[in-house]
Amino acid sequence: MSNQVNDTPQMYHQPMYRDDEINLGELLRNIGREWKVISAITLMITGLAVLYALQATPVFEVKSFISRPHVNDLQPLNENGLDPISTNRAFGLFIGNLNSQALLRQYFDDQNYVSNLNEEWQDLDDFEIDNAYFNFLENFSIELPESVTQEDEENQPRISYGVSLFTDDSAAAAEFINGYISFAEQETLNLIYEEQLARKNVQVSKIERKMDALLSQAETDRQNRIILLQDSIAIAEAVGIEDPFTLQQALVSSQAFEKATGNLSVTDQMMLLSSARGTSQVESTLPADEATFLSGTKLLEAELTQLEARKNDLPYVAALSNYRLQLTELNQFSLDFTGAKLLKVELPAFASTTPVKPNKKLIVAGGFVGSLFLALIIALVKIAIRQEEKV
Repeated sequence: MSNQVNDTPQMYHQPMYRDDEINLGELLRNIGREWKVISAITLMITGLAVLYALQATPVFEVKSFISRPHVNDLQPLNENGLDPISTNRAFGLFIGNLNSQALLRQYFDDQNYVSNLNEEWQDLDDFEIDNAYFNFLENFSIELPESVTQEDEENQPRISYGVSLFTDDSAAAAEFINGYISFAEQETLNLIYEEQLARKNVQVSKIERKMDALLSQAETDRQNRIILLQDSIAIAEAVGIEDPFTLQQALVSSQAFEKATGNLSVTDQMMLLSSARGTSQVESTLPADEATFLSGTKLLEAELTQLEARKNDLPYVAALSNYRLQLTELNQFSLDFTGAKLLKVELPAFASTTPVKPNKKLIVAGGFVGSLFLALIIALVKIAIRQEEKV
């Protein structure tokens, strides 16, 4: 069997490769053919952006600027208060109250701020008012430094601090901010007054207790003196002494001597007898209280009558004059702080007419650019799908 050779030429199929190179001109022509889609999407979204910018509720920033007071602003405090206070100290106390959440909530509730913004919100329950307050806090801010120095550095630079509120009702916000600043200032003055009044009352109470103690002791001393005078008068009458008498004269009468020295020891009696001759200091041997009878009944009875008739021991207590002077000085501090200023308002809050939000130009520009970008993406997707279909 002979071998047959197949001389038929073999056919080789060249693989077909897809041209993936991007023809920029063709791409631009394809995008141009989609101008209707691009224009429609761009105009529609830009129109929505314009509509939103026109319909969005404007938000205003209402702001007040404050700084520490001048020295003259504190004159009522320093003249009528117990202690002088520096401008930085006064401003620091005010800032502490201004930052108080309790004080801010109190003023927020007292002023019915939510109801002032919208009459329809007058019947809100407590839960809804709490939510409104928390929303209010997100828009309320006090721009302060990290710390407020308490030293009296009058030459330091004067720095303004801002109190701001973002709201759609700038008039109500301006009234709230100005009112709250005044409210915090008055509350701070009230705290200073209450603190100094309490200190003043404590000092007055201490002085009055000391004076009462002295008067009580004076009353006790007077009663004790009355008892002593009564006993001495009885002794003087017993020995017959009417006028002031020396002990030497009393020793002339043995009966008088025995009565006069009845309470003394034998040793003291011997000393009296041995010292009675030619000495003028015999009276010193007897205790002062026991020698009172030597003054005689006339003098003793006169003193007794005067002590029994005395109604007030105040003029007879020498130490009381100093305490009375201290009371007079304390009472001169009236604690009348009328006219005192704990801050200086550099710029009060006012109703702004220029909203900070929304930024209409930015919204429209953003809407146009975004819509154009989206339209181009959609156009490119359509072009890619069409080319796939052709293949």
